[in-house]
Amino acid sequence: MREASTRAVYGSPGNFTTVPETKVKEARLIPGPVEVAGLEDRFFVSIFLPDSPENVFRIGRRVWNAPEWKEKEPPQPLEAMLGTTQPQALNFRLFVAPKDLDVLRAEKPPLDGLVDFGWFTVVAKPLFIALRYLYDHAGHNWGWAIITLTVLINLAMFPLKLKSIRSAQEMQKIGPVVKGIQEKYKQYKFNDPRKQRMNVEIMKLYKEHGVNPLGGCLPMVLQLPTLYAFYRVLEQAIELLHAPWLGWIRALSMPDHLYVLPAIMVVTMFGLQKMTPMATADPAQQRMMMIMPLAFGFIFFKLASGLNLYYLTANVVGILQQVLINRMMPVTSSGPPSSGGSKPVPRKPVPVNP
Repeated sequence: MREASTRAVYGSPGNFTTVPETKVKEARLIPGPVEVAGLEDRFFVSIFLPDSPENVFRIGRRVWNAPEWKEKEPPQPLEAMLGTTQPQALNFRLFVAPKDLDVLRAEKPPLDGLVDFGWFTVVAKPLFIALRYLYDHAGHNWGWAIITLTVLINLAMFPLKLKSIRSAQEMQKIGPVVKGIQEKYKQYKFNDPRKQRMNVEIMKLYKEHGVNPLGGCLPMVLQLPTLYAFYRVLEQAIELLHAPWLGWIRALSMPDHLYVLPAIMVVTMFGLQKMTPMATADPAQQRMMMIMPLAFGFIFFKLASGLNLYYLTANVVGILQQVLINRMMPVTSSGPPSSGGSKPVPRKPVPVNP
């Protein structure tokens, strides 16, 4: 295993402890009982399975004196050693295999817990199962399986998106009124009690028009765990290690070496944002939102091609959905609504009695 990606792992099924290579500076003892101890990297494992779990294991480094090594510092690979506290025979099995969930689960004891999908395992694992099902039943191509699953996810989230667009349109309509209220109280400091009246008036305005200021964020909040889960699936699933797509993509788990997918993703993200009504009328915030595609592109061009394919597909589906939404709910250019029949809010600041 390559030193740069190797980790020490030990413990028992369902309760593995992983030690990053950078934290292993010298040999360390692991008190028993230990059912599993060994090394892993991104796609493979080498695990000792002792017949006597009470034995003590040692994980550490040892200088490797390579005869043809020309660098100043000799390599110090991470290694797992096993032994006993008392001189006695030691019986064990050595399990060396790819981190395939079916292969790991079939071992005794089961080792499928070595495939770590991260914080959102509750989302990532069902995503992988669904992705593998689509692969088995949709042409045996992981790229098309990712596209199909992305389309299904976005169709399922369409009602929430529709609700968020309606909320954004209502926010646009009352934007000038909100701006007037903010101007009315801008002379007061943040900790001034009179400043709280501004929030009360704005929340009253939201209530009168049935606007939830956070409603437009709900699809993004739901999308982020899915995005991270896809990232973990594509990073951990060995099935995508050598999975090509459309010729130039050599492996969906690796970055696009021609940067085609990240470039198209940025363009589609920019187009989607131009089509989507923004909840805020603040020019500075609108400019910040338009910078986001470039920021995403800078991040994504180093990430897995499969993740770029997922986000690109989501953008294309989002554009088609937005065309439908814009036809169903065209943006009106009417002036700001009145607040429940109350007098129009003056644009100039007016004094407020303490």
